[in-house]
Amino acid sequence: QSGAAHNVSPAAHATEVTQQLLDTLRVTDIGGMKALSPDQIVAGQQSFIMRFFTDTEALINEAPDLRLPFQPVQDDAVLDRRAIDNVSAGTAAGVPVMAGTCREEWKLFQFLDPNDLDEEGLSRRLGKVFADGAQAQRVYQEALQGESPKELFGAAVTDLVFRQPAIRLCEALVQRGSPTYSYLFSWPSPTAGACHALDVPFVFGPAQAGIAFLTGDNPPQSLVDALQESWLAFARTGDPSNDVVGEWPRYDLDRRATMRLDVPTEVVYDPESSRRALWASMV
Repeated sequence: QSGAAHNVSPAAHATEVTQQLLDTLRVTDIGGMKALSPDQIVAGQQSFIMRFFTDTEALINEAPDLRLPFQPVQDDAVLDRRAIDNVSAGTAAGVPVMAGTCREEWKLFQFLDPNDLDEEGLSRRLGKVFADGAQAQRVYQEALQGESPKELFGAAVTDLVFRQPAIRLCEALVQRGSPTYSYLFSWPSPTAGACHALDVPFVFGPAQAGIAFLTGDNPPQSLVDALQESWLAFARTGDPSNDVVGEWPRYDLDRRATMRLDVPTEVVYDPESSRRALWASMV
């Protein structure tokens, strides 16, 4: 769910994040951190994250990459390469996998960036991610007509961090013979669109405390049923097909069947294909 196998941090970046978190907690080492209460650590982590995501442009590197603060670390000890490289080499061959993302993942983090963005800023940012930033800008403008430069860049970051890694994970699994199922959660919340983590309360039930700001007061029960029955079916059998959503076709490299989780829920083929093709040209 909104994670794949590409995103890793180099050890130097992890060390920098560790130091920044220690500074936020006002301790000097791990011993000092252990002396804090869980509530103090969580509060410090939240404060650190709020500051971390206020400048999206500063997060973008020329890899292309966007290094999130908390993610696996390639330290050449525990992890000597990205997980996607292991999957491509066959470490998950034959294992059934269901993978997908929300359609507008970055909107959850976009709220933390107070900076507006104009056409010039969009060109500059896309130029840091793509070898041909102008081409990328055309693709996103055509795919999302009428959206603001900030929304267009949010779509590109959604692809960079979430959507395209999920697609490439599905591709790697298919090539190694794993039964693979893809989804795209597309129902827009009243406040943040189809943002990161919006699918979680639909899996566990929307009556959880503190999440109404995402789902609204009356999230569609049909979508709750669709996710819960699909996740349960997959856990039981390795195939998410069920009576609520019907047959869920396997993902392959020709049709790229994807379950669009929305109202209604339906199977679509190669959704957002122009964006996928743009990123595939960079591999």
